[in-house]
Amino acid sequence: LAGHGPQTTIGRERASNPYLNGLDAAPRRGL
Repeated sequence: LAGHGPQTTIGRERASNPYLNGLDAAPRRGL
């Protein structure tokens, strides 16, 4: 996810952001 911080930030936002919860099932590109 371009424009985001380290993976720890991704995990934290994924837990609180319903939009990122949907992206969790998609393949991670750009990491």
